[in-house]
Amino acid sequence: MALFFSKITSNLFDLFFVGIALVVLLFLAFRLFQACKGIGRCRSWPEVPGTVLSSGLVRRRKLGNKTSSFPDIVYQYEVNGRTFQGNRLHPPPETGGSWWAARKVAQYPAGKNVLVSYNPENPLEAVLEKQGPVGLYLWVFAALLFFFLWNFFGRF
Repeated sequence: MALFFSKITSNLFDLFFVGIALVVLLFLAFRLFQACKGIGRCRSWPEVPGTVLSSGLVRRRKLGNKTSSFPDIVYQYEVNGRTFQGNRLHPPPETGGSWWAARKVAQYPAGKNVLVSYNPENPLEAVLEKQGPVGLYLWVFAALLFFFLWNFFGRF
């Protein structure tokens, strides 16, 4: 009888683990889709010269009480004789993290000349980098998918 209950408990734990892994995989797949969609949309945007006006780190709340560092880079650019300011680094979704944000702030110091990609239909919408954080999401998604499949097919 004890063996029977231990097997049921083990199977319930496995199903719980698989369910949690599936939810995380779906969330990452959604974020990966968002990142790819944003990159595809701005890939054809024209580029104009610009200048970084200010560059620093800002702390923001992410989940619950946790905070993370985000790059706060403000740049100026001109389109058809009109001057605009932007602060979006790359297409959505926005990403943060202390080491990554510090690296981006160092990459774009105040006064640096940059190329700004802007939406020709709405020049207020602009980015400094046409590629978003797809690489990070792709690696995490692939790793979790591997462990999910290994756990699911390896045990059942």
